[in-house]
Formats: sequence, structure tokens, C-alpha cells
Amino acid sequence: MGADPVLPHKGLVTVALIGTTALSALDANIVGTAIPSIVGSLHGLGLLPWLLTAFLLTSTISIPLASKLADRHARKPVLLIGIVLFLIGSALCGVAGSMEMLIAYRALQGIGVGCVVPVTLTLIGDLYRTEERARIQGIFSGVWGVAGVAGPAVGGAIVSLWSWPWIFLINVPVGLLAMAILGRYLREPARPARSLPPLDWAGVGLLSVAVTAALLALSLSKAGGVSLPALTLLGGAVLTTGAFVWVERRAADPLVPVTVLAMPLLRVAVGVGLLADGLIATGGAYLPVLVQGVWQGTPLQAGLALAPLSLGWPLASTFAGRAILRWGYRPVVRTGATAIVLGTAGLVPLGVGGPLWLLPLTLFVQGLGFGLAYTALLLAIQDAVPWSQRGATTGLYQFARNIGATFSSAALGLLLTSGLSSELARLPNLPLVAGGGQLGPASLLLDLHARVTLPPAIRDALIGALAAALHPVLLALAALAACAGLVSLFFPRLTSSTTVSTIALAEEPAGGVGSPTLTQ
Repeated sequence: MGADPVLPHKGLVTVALIGTTALSALDANIVGTAIPSIVGSLHGLGLLPWLLTAFLLTSTISIPLASKLADRHARKPVLLIGIVLFLIGSALCGVAGSMEMLIAYRALQGIGVGCVVPVTLTLIGDLYRTEERARIQGIFSGVWGVAGVAGPAVGGAIVSLWSWPWIFLINVPVGLLAMAILGRYLREPARPARSLPPLDWAGVGLLSVAVTAALLALSLSKAGGVSLPALTLLGGAVLTTGAFVWVERRAADPLVPVTVLAMPLLRVAVGVGLLADGLIATGGAYLPVLVQGVWQGTPLQAGLALAPLSLGWPLASTFAGRAILRWGYRPVVRTGATAIVLGTAGLVPLGVGGPLWLLPLTLFVQGLGFGLAYTALLLAIQDAVPWSQRGATTGLYQFARNIGATFSSAALGLLLTSGLSSELARLPNLPLVAGGGQLGPASLLLDLHARVTLPPAIRDALIGALAAALHPVLLALAALAACAGLVSLFFPRLTSSTTVSTIALAEEPAGGVGSPTLTQ
């Protein structure tokens, strides 16, 4: 916890960091809303799981490397490189002519986000003392909610008024402005000359292989069983993960500080993030499919359906900072986790004809839970380690969240596509969709122009098939939320004034050697 940086441009740099966070938040929310239109336009419902997981895969793999480089060298260049990669990926997504091309460009975006998100959160930890950070991190957590309120509505409006490629181009002006501000005003102090151990390239390679193999194993799984190639990949992922842990425990400067998981606080934070982030990634992708495909709504209505979650999130995160300072971390984490469980459980009846008003109510409660729990968890883990490990530890937490989102999206995407395939196989006289594969007929429900041309009997049959396939996905989301709530019960008893930071930060020199400064 370093000394306060020079004040004149501190607010401006904070706004720029908020802008970089908004890049990820807007992209996630706008793209999630536009997925039905993208699938309907490119006829790629069968590739939908890869559209979701390619971005998450590359961002997950790049998070630990970016976080480690930020700790070893400097935060600023890693952040700027991440923004550049994200903007290039965004521009390419806007001109993608096929689902395969779009998936590849989303993967490039993911690399950029893997640099932007953890380094931005780490810089806020550097810029502000603990008592200030409780308020500022609440604002940053709320950025996801504010972007979520605007994102779905803006995404729906863009798709309705223009076309889906424009949802990616909206990232460009925000990113360029943030880069200009950070390049001009954020200056990190020169670090004392020191001899650094070699970068943990073995860890980078093993982690990349383990995550990719596990994801491919999920993607190759078939309805009614698991194929031999999938089992082989899964076994390879397990062995590679074991080798990765072994290497990290012995590395001079490990890519992922697995030893910090000996702390109960870190174990709980990683566990909750691993489980709960799957709710955001998967729910944000498939709830618009429910609204637009089953309820026959428009892209704008699909976007607005997610707004209550995004409204509850910033409200709760703004309150979370004050609640932590008054009551401590554990009550805030547990209260947030309980709200997440209740909000997610309320989604289950929607898959079997539940009332439409249940969706906004449960998503608002869920948003309150994320705002409370995620703000408290991030503050706690950043206070639990010294400055020299803050980037890697923040990256570990974000890595766990991305792992959860990646594999939840892959697994539940498989659950949806396999279930939908089984449902469609029972229906006779389905229309053929060029390039749409077995799931092509269901894609027509997501195309505003194509679905009105369907005979009413066929349209109703397709709606019933899609609803039946979505119901198990909602049940799986409720199970994930319940597991996250259970893990939160093990959060240790800490308060804002007696956290482990009083010990962990004792090694950090007074004056904040590692804190960034701001140009006058």
C-alpha cells in the first residue's frame, strides 16, 4: 500500500482506467445481446459455444502472463499493449464474413482483455490506500453494471437500426481516448536495478496446453456419451495441470503464485470466482436466446432483459465499500453470495413457462449479490499480499473467474446444443438452412426476418424444442450458484482494520516505492 500519488491528474487517470474497464464490460454485454442476431445472420448456432469460449480461452491464458509481466517490469506498457490488441480485434470482428472468422478475431480480442482487466485492477490497488480503495473499487465494480445497463440497450438498438458489426466498432473511440490519457499522464517510477530470475516459460506453456486441452475435450463430447478423443484430451489436461502445479511450486518466479492458496482467504476468493463467473458468462449469453428465441422478442428487448442485473450491481458495489469498513469483509461476502443463490434459483421456472416478471426481479437480486461479493473479495485479496505480489494475486483471482466462465460456457453450451439436437430430431418436416447444420432450423427463430416466414405449426414446434433445451441450462446455473454460496461460508473472519495486510504489507517500504506517479 503505497503513498498517495501526485494529485492533479489522479482523477483523470482513474477515469481513463474506468474507460479501459468499460471496454471489457461494454463488449461483454453488447456482444451477448447481439448473439442471436449474429447466429441468425451467419447461420452458426452449432458454433455458438466456440464464439463464447474462444474469447474466454485466450483471455484466461493471457491473464497470468500479463499480471506477472506487470509485477516484474511495469504496469503501464502491459496495459497499453492489451488495449491495442483489443482494438485491432474489435476492428477485425466488425468485418468478419463468417462465424469461423468471427471466432478467430474474438480470440484476439480475448488476448487484449487478458492484459487490460487484471492490470487495471492492480493499478487501482497501487493508486489508492485501503480506505480509499473500498470506495474506488466499488465504483469500478459498478462500471460493469453501468455498462451492462447501457450495453444491452445500445447493442439491441445498434442491431435493430444498423447491423451487428457495429457493436464491435464502438470499442474503438473509448480505447483510443483511454490510451491517450494514460500515455500522457500515467508515469511509473524507475525501479531499482535488480536481477530477475528467468520468466517462467515452462509454466506458460503447461498452462496453455492444460486449458486448451480441457476446453477441446468439452467441445468434442457428444450427446449420450464421451468420445475417445475427448477422454484422451481430458486425461492430458489433468496430467498437464498436475505438471503445471509441480513446476510452479519449484519455479524461482512462478507464473501463478499457487503457494498463496495456502491462505484461507485466497482459497475462498478463488473458489467463489471460479463458480460464480460462469453465471455471468453463460447467463448473459443464453438469457437473450430465451427472450428472443422462445419469447420471440426483439434484439432490443433481449438486451433490456439483462438490465436489472446491471442495475443491481453498481447499486450494491457502491454500498459495499462502506459496508466493509463498518462490518468487515465476511458479512458482505456472505450476504452477496446468498443474493446470488436466490437470484439464480429464480431463473429456473422460466424454462418451463414461468411468469415473465420473474426475470427482471431475479436478475436484480443477482446483481445485488455480485456487487457485494465481488467488491469485498477483490479488496480482501489485494490487502492480503505486498505490492510485489499484488499484480500476480489479482491476476490469479481474475484467472479463476475466467476459468470458471470459460468452462461453464463450454459445458453449458454443450448441454444446450446436445439437448437441442435431440429435441429437433423428434420434429418432422423442418426447413433446411444452408450452412446451418443440424441446429440450423432453430437459428431461424433468432432471425427477425426469417422467423415470420415460418408456418405457425413449425414455429411453435421450434420454440418448444428451444425452451426444452434451455431448461437444463437454467438448472445447471442454479447448481453453480449454490456451490458458490457454500464456498463463501468458509470466508475467514476479517475486518477492514485487522486484515492480513497489517502483516503482509509490513515488508513494503514506506513511501510506496512501487506506486505510480502522475505527470503535472
